[in-house]
Parts: sequence; C-alpha cells; structure tokens
Amino acid sequence: MTIQNTEASVKIENLTSNPFSKLSGVHQDDPLSATLFNLILDSLIKKLNLIVVSLKMKQIVTYADDVAFLTRSLKAIKEIFHKLPNEATLVRLSINEDKTKNMQIKGIGIKDITHLKIDNFAFESVENFNYLGSILNADNKMNMEIAERIAKGNTAYYANAKLIKLKFLKKNTKMKIYKMMIRPVVTYSSETWTLTAKDENNLHIFESQILGKLFGPVNIDNICRTRNNMEIDKLIEGADIVRFIKAQRMKWLGYIQRMDQARPTRKLLDWKPMGTIPVGRPRQ
Repeated sequence: MTIQNTEASVKIENLTSNPFSKLSGVHQDDPLSATLFNLILDSLIKKLNLIVVSLKMKQIVTYADDVAFLTRSLKAIKEIFHKLPNEATLVRLSINEDKTKNMQIKGIGIKDITHLKIDNFAFESVENFNYLGSILNADNKMNMEIAERIAKGNTAYYANAKLIKLKFLKKNTKMKIYKMMIRPVVTYSSETWTLTAKDENNLHIFESQILGKLFGPVNIDNICRTRNNMEIDKLIEGADIVRFIKAQRMKWLGYIQRMDQARPTRKLLDWKPMGTIPVGRPRQ
C-alpha cells in the first residue's frame, strides 16, 4: 500500500525527530482510501441483493459510508441485520451502534418502539435525523427541513455581512453575493421539497429581511424607512426565492425524465405505490 514500509519524521520549528516506521497500509486521508472503501462496500451491498427500487420488502440507499435500509416491516429489517454483521466482519467493517438510528414512518401500521433491538444491537428510535445534509422526519413534512435551511441561510448572511456592507460595492454585486453565497445554502435539496403556503411565506420573509439589509432603507424627504415587499420584488424583478425553487424543481424533473429507464431514480418517477391509502383526506 502507499504508506506501508515507509518512514516519517515530525518537525517542530527547527527541530526534527528521529525517523519512525509507518506500519499501517492506508490512512483515512490517503488517496486510495476512499476508492478501496467504496469497492469493498459496493461488494458487500451486492451480496445483500437489495438494490431494486420499490419492488421489494427490503431496499437500500447508500452514499459513500452513509447507508440507509428501507423496509416495510419489522421482520424485514431484522432479516437484513441477521446477515449484515457477518458479511461486514469478513471485510473488516463494523456497524457503529451509536450513530445508527431507527426511524419509523408514521401511519404504516407498526407499533411505536423506543429502541430497536436486533441480536446484540440496540438502536435508538428517533422522530427525525440528518441524512446527507437534509432532515428526514417520520411525518415526511418539509417544515423542519426548511426552518433549518433558513437558519443556515441567516448564518451565511452574517458570515458575509462585512463584505455586503462595503459602501463601494454596487447593489448588483451585492445581489450576486446573495445569489451565490447565501441563497444556495437555503435552497439546498429544494428540488425535492413540497411547499405549503406557510413554507412559502417563511421563505419570503427570510428573503425580504436579507434583501432589505442588502439594498438598505429608502430615504424620502430625509425620512428613512424599510423597503416594503413590493419594492423589493420590483428590485429583483420578480425572481424571488420561491419562484427559484419551483424552477429548480422543473429542471430536476427534466433531468430525471432524460435518464436511462434502468436508473433507480427514473424508476421511482414512473413507479405506482402498492397497497391502499389511509383513511381520511391525504396531504396535498
């Protein structure tokens, strides 16, 4: 491997330590590390035979070392974990019990459980968790995710506040800073959002506050006042954050439609859910 049977020294200021041998083959930041890990994990997942979208009781979603198992019954998830640890041990991988969480989607007929116990493992049950930067929750609602993204957007604004407040910067330049460094933080993964009227209003409020600070107050007859929503909408020519999100969703839809029919994402677009819908009026 790239580091095995090599020597290294530690240098502090002008002093250098005696050389010492490197016994490990690959370190975490080694260029080969990610490639080797992906190859091993890919081989492990193929052995589990779960990569068929929406057609089985057991499915899997993976990105690097972030792995999510999706099942339609408690029995199915237990069947996976009876096999997974043994296969993982063969390639010297192990399950991190503390970082692994169980989330039950509400309304599918499984009794609530505080902890999921399988063999020697006990996984904490949660109402929501962060997966690849997005908050997933048991109700499958977007309000918590949007609130989190707005909070991160405010953090991004204050991180760039000194730059935005420079007097010699033109408003067009400040607008570019907003579109390139602040708005993308809020709209991350927005292609998958289903917005309610309340969600849209919260996004409008966030953008109005940020753009109000960006463009500054209006001075009429030596009296300063905050710009209203109509004035801000005119300055950005109607291209507000909600319209941007809807445009991104349409682009994402077009991208999926152009995918090969064998791609899992393309299959999901054409997939028709099995079973019956629950009693009562469904969410829009």
